[in-house]
Amino acid sequence: AAAFLSASGATARLAACLGSLSAGVAAEACRLLSSLVDVGSEAQRSAAKSGLLSNPEACAALVACVQRGARRHGARRIAGETSSLLSVAAACVLEQCICLPGRNTTAAPIMEHLLAECAAAGRALFGLFTHPASKASDVAVAVMRTLAEEASPERCAATRDAALADGAVLAHLRAALFHDRAPRREESQALVAMWCDGHP
Repeated sequence: AAAFLSASGATARLAACLGSLSAGVAAEACRLLSSLVDVGSEAQRSAAKSGLLSNPEACAALVACVQRGARRHGARRIAGETSSLLSVAAACVLEQCICLPGRNTTAAPIMEHLLAECAAAGRALFGLFTHPASKASDVAVAVMRTLAEEASPERCAATRDAALADGAVLAHLRAALFHDRAPRREESQALVAMWCDGHP
């Protein structure tokens, strides 16, 4: 990671790849980013995140990758499979940055920018629950829980209202009662409780 960050223009090129119109290029950029922020000591991980995501535009581009993939996965087009890979790759980076234990090495300003972008993403995050890869659903649960724990009340309210409007709460109510994995039942129970708070 240190060698990458020290290379001239490397950070700018990675950011440009995140915003690429090619889902394949953006997905590879997300995978590289995931590798760079998840290697070495805690200090090295923190430095990598600060070097790569300190620009708010980079945070916005990362969450935009989740949105792009969620909008396009499952579409009847050649790029559909690649878009699915993009959304899960970007979601995994989000998990490393804002969910425990990864958020312990994320600087407060980066955490704030990513939380703001996630809260504004709305339906794109809920789209991860229907992603063909189970990892995407697991990450979505973790991100939603982090939003409930760390985001401002206004952002939590926006996410909750979107969950109710999009029917995500019904899907998680079913998972909370019938899912075969106990950890997933517990996560869904927590999400249903969060989303229904203030909506008797």
